Amino acid sequence: MSAAENLAKKTSVSSACSALGIPRSNYYRHQETKNRPVRNRKIKSPLALTDDEREDVLSILNSDRFVDKSPGETYATLLDEGEYICSTRTMYRVLSAETELKERRHRR
Repeated sequence: MSAAENLAKKTSVSSACSALGIPRSNYYRHQETKNRPVRNRKIKSPLALTDDEREDVLSILNSDRFVDKSPGETYATLLDEGEYICSTRTMYRVLSAETELKERRHRR
């Protein structure tokens, strides 16, 4: 693309691309990606659980009271008591991240 850029400075982009056999769309796409800033890190959601909250969820799910219950049952029980920790899906995510989630169906 540098040849097309150098030639485009002396002539038009259209004539430079046709002389080199490069589609103009590729030339402009290359210009866009070259000028686009690189995103280095993944932005964490402001709604995500903090590390302390994740530890609290794990300690609740691993407590003697809820160790044999699914996250759905744990969620419902805690809601009946007027306590909201996080959603059931978040409970499953936390368990999965700690590799404490496994297939419970009977395999043949």
